[in-house]
Amino acid sequence: MKHGFLKGLVTGIAATLVVSFGVRVVSHVIGDIIEISGAIENESVGDDVSLKDMVTDKDFVKKCDVLNDYINEYYLNKDDISGKDISRGMFRGVMDSLGDKYAEYYDSDEYNSFMEGAKGQYGGIGTYVSQNINTGEIVIVNPFEGAPADKAGIKSGDLLVEVEGKSVQGLELDEIVSMMKGEAGTPVTLGVERDGNRLAIEVIRELVNVPTVLYEVLKESNVGYIQVSAFESVTCQQFEEAVDALEAANVDGIIIDLRNNGGGLVDSVVEMLDRILPEGLVMYTETNKGRDEEYFSTAEQSYGKPYAVLINQYSASASEVFAGAVQDFGFGTIVGTKSYGKGVVQSIIPLHGVNDGSAIKITTAKYFTPKGRNIDGIGIEPDVVVEYDEDSEVEGDKFSIDNQMQRAIEVIKERAGK
Repeated sequence: MKHGFLKGLVTGIAATLVVSFGVRVVSHVIGDIIEISGAIENESVGDDVSLKDMVTDKDFVKKCDVLNDYINEYYLNKDDISGKDISRGMFRGVMDSLGDKYAEYYDSDEYNSFMEGAKGQYGGIGTYVSQNINTGEIVIVNPFEGAPADKAGIKSGDLLVEVEGKSVQGLELDEIVSMMKGEAGTPVTLGVERDGNRLAIEVIRELVNVPTVLYEVLKESNVGYIQVSAFESVTCQQFEEAVDALEAANVDGIIIDLRNNGGGLVDSVVEMLDRILPEGLVMYTETNKGRDEEYFSTAEQSYGKPYAVLINQYSASASEVFAGAVQDFGFGTIVGTKSYGKGVVQSIIPLHGVNDGSAIKITTAKYFTPKGRNIDGIGIEPDVVVEYDEDSEVEGDKFSIDNQMQRAIEVIKERAGK
């Protein structure tokens, strides 16, 4: 996959992969009554606010009744809405009111989709799809090697025109992706256009692991290159396999590319750091109750040769945990441009006691690098600053080599004494 190809592309994985920066999933019961800290009208600042008290307040009930009457009296499309739509909107409004830009309410379908994405595994055909923002055409992009789409003969560049005989014209990308999802072992027929010909191709869905890690040996330099696109449950094993393979190839060092990587799971990034760092603290978190969890690397594994980590302005959260730990340990060199600056952690919390499969995402902690840095709103400053030059890209075997990669190669060679 060419690095430059990903820029500006509106894509979806054919199974709705959803990633949230720096998310960890918790399953503790938070109670039938949700309390949020903050202040509202007629409440003193700093008091807990009880939603139960709010919705039984006479003025609140009266306002709901008035709104209900006005909607029924005046709204043109009142027959198109339902009580479920209204309640979902109200729950989302509660989360929006917190002032937490990462907070969200998920209904059961959205929650299941999120959890599927966090695992990096799904029942589907195994390909990226993109939508041309000008024409609306749906294009197959890079079927995963050995995945169902690849085995059925789907090719990169095919135009997707139908799924199970239904035209995809005018549909949203998420809806099209959902149509291709399904239980492993079930068939789905795709209508594609290739070189002006219309083809109907049956694909048997499988349980697919999303390839979040790609790697190769850059032969001209004998440097290993690892591209990490997200931090999912499957990423740890994929990353370890990549490092092991490059060590076996006796490369002079490795480049770990976290550019455009928006983050993912805290546990995954910590496990990946454990593969390349010596023993020590790699990050810690603080909640509204003070210092909370500490995460450590062990002495079981590390990487002894030089390595560089590439970041840019779209490297966020878990990517910044990774880069910050490497920088504080002093074992690797950070190359590129300043990262996004997201130093907070969100938790996904199922709404136990409700029994409708819903959940919320809410910011629950700040994280700190080993040396106590919180980079929220600040970002990670690279050790070696290199602005990306699109015109610098040169075709390689699997990846284009740009000026930031070239500088990372030079850093590794310098540190290796070559």
